[in-house]
Amino acid sequence: QLMRLRRAAHGLLARAELSVLNAALQAGFESPEAFSRAFRRAFGMSPRAFRKAPSWHVWNTVFVIPHFSRTVAMQVQIVNISPVRVAALEHCGPPELVDRSVDTFIQWRMQSGQSPVESNRSFGIPYGNPDTTPAHEFRFAICGEIRETVAVNEFNIRELTIPGGRYAVVRHAGSPDHIGETIYPIYRDWL
Repeated sequence: QLMRLRRAAHGLLARAELSVLNAALQAGFESPEAFSRAFRRAFGMSPRAFRKAPSWHVWNTVFVIPHFSRTVAMQVQIVNISPVRVAALEHCGPPELVDRSVDTFIQWRMQSGQSPVESNRSFGIPYGNPDTTPAHEFRFAICGEIRETVAVNEFNIRELTIPGGRYAVVRHAGSPDHIGETIYPIYRDWL
């Protein structure tokens, strides 16, 4: 049930057109009331309240992911890519606050409709190793592929181009709280 609720919560945040009723049905609940009760028990808030102001602290408590440290085998791929136009929000500051910037980017993505998560690739670009970069200098770009110019917005989202070339790519799945175990080791253990 928690995994179904997790998928539903992701859908509510990533897809503005997804109604609570459809999220409930897709999650296998027979009614939106049963879904709302289960959602409130798991996350301490209604699905609508979560959509408006997601509580990642509660989310991360509910979905504790084991801390693997250096036992995780990185799956690094070297790929050649063509230039990619992206909408980007650059996080500047402590790495543990990246999830707040991710929330802001998700809000822009939902409101603007310019980079739908269903059809456009997402990228996270760390500009340094958080183990060796002072917290106030740490930078991480949250990006979504675009096909049109980024409209003026209050979220500080701007257009960038990821240059074409050879890249080391590591995929991260799950909470940004555990990104240090899948992405950042590329600096520490691989480069």
